[in-house]
Amino acid sequence: MFIRFKIIFVLLIFPILASAVEFRARKTIDTEYGDWYASSGVKDDSGMVMEDKISVGFSESNFRGGFEFLYTAKLNQEFGLKDTSLAVISWKDIGFESDKISATLGDFYYTLGQGLIIGMEPMDASGRDRRIEGIKIETKFPGFVMSEIWGVPWEIDRLQKNYNVLNDTSDVLFGFDVSTSLLSNYGISLSGRGLRIKMEDTLYTNLGGIDFEFRNDWISWYLEVAQKAGWSRKFYRSPKKYEEKNGRGIYSSLDAYIGTYGFNLQFMNYDTLSVGGVGYRYNVMPTLNQSGYQIDEGQKITRNGIGFQITGEKAIGDLMLSISHSGITNKDTTEVKKIIEYYLKAEFMDFYGLFKFLLLDGVDTHFNKREDWKGEVHGNFKNIETTLSVQKVDATVTAWTTSGPIDSIIPFIDIGLLVEFPIYDIFAMYLDYTCRSKEVLEDAPGKEWYGIGVKIEPSSKIFFEVWGGKVKGGLVCSGGVCRWVNPFDGFKLNINILL
Repeated sequence: MFIRFKIIFVLLIFPILASAVEFRARKTIDTEYGDWYASSGVKDDSGMVMEDKISVGFSESNFRGGFEFLYTAKLNQEFGLKDTSLAVISWKDIGFESDKISATLGDFYYTLGQGLIIGMEPMDASGRDRRIEGIKIETKFPGFVMSEIWGVPWEIDRLQKNYNVLNDTSDVLFGFDVSTSLLSNYGISLSGRGLRIKMEDTLYTNLGGIDFEFRNDWISWYLEVAQKAGWSRKFYRSPKKYEEKNGRGIYSSLDAYIGTYGFNLQFMNYDTLSVGGVGYRYNVMPTLNQSGYQIDEGQKITRNGIGFQITGEKAIGDLMLSISHSGITNKDTTEVKKIIEYYLKAEFMDFYGLFKFLLLDGVDTHFNKREDWKGEVHGNFKNIETTLSVQKVDATVTAWTTSGPIDSIIPFIDIGLLVEFPIYDIFAMYLDYTCRSKEVLEDAPGKEWYGIGVKIEPSSKIFFEVWGGKVKGGLVCSGGVCRWVNPFDGFKLNINILL
């Protein structure tokens, strides 16, 4: 079906491209040369990885579109031969926009509300790029806006120059969203939405929800409620691939402003709401803490997470203070897991200074579990992070410390320093150094990581960056999903040219 879709796309895109009034292109080359290491600290691979990408965009009257061509290659250092390579059109879209209607054919991102029902978003810190290939239509009526989608979901691993499709499924998404501004004079907005996931000929997952928002000069309240029913793909390996599973989710946020004081209160309750499969998902849920950690998000389908976050802000002259406290509890049939966080941030506006303090306190959690571990981590953990950043005369100095353990295995202390400063109008240099009190292979091999980089920007259309050193790697967490990133020792080159 989607082979025909690609043929139709090509037949439509070239006539528009040929007559386009505005045409733009960007060329990007990203190269790494050096050694990669496994979690044991042993060299895992050596050589060069290159990503060559060209992006083309065009517009003509109400039409616009573009595509991205990606070529990646890996060269083995020992033999000087090409090990793996990939050439793919990694992005494509054409669209039409007017005052009343807009339509997109091709690849697009689509997130509704806070993502409880669907959250197909650009690449995050863990290297996941979630998108839909299909059709999106948005129509505007007096007092109403409606959007509809139909397509195939893709979750693509872009970490470390990869382009691996993680959800090799035949799933098809049908979704809609209706929002109204009829009550905007009272500061009220309402939206209703639904999503239907076809997994097999007779197996469907259905999600529906609403959100409510109220705003005035001193208060803002947002509430989103979601419900799931039907069949779900199991998040853990089992002979039985699907099971009937219902779920629900609630997210709420309240902001209040009184003079120079500001307050924020957030609440969540997610119970078996995740949709997707092993290693991927189609919805995302807010994580109510500054560190971004979640418990079991995307790992298990059986979960009942309850959390809160309360934040206070106060402006004192050129000083802005922010204090936050949050807690997340996850209950299932066998155990209770918790993450408690305390957070303090002080910003000094007169000299662009920033101080942050973060304390994590958890019980029986395994948010940093790796697949090669023989079991799960049990017990208490504590993690303390402090950051101090000062910017003066275009130079920035950032220092930080982290003390653990983060997983109740080995306690450690990290001390880091980052210095960024301009050399000339078009040149800038940065240096970074991190040392650890003892090696913790469960987090990352080694005790020292450092690097030096140079950025050159002769114009707004040309950018070069060269870096050399050692990258810590280890566990990278984003939105509650943690991944292992191979530590790296070598050089990196990035070239970005706008045509």
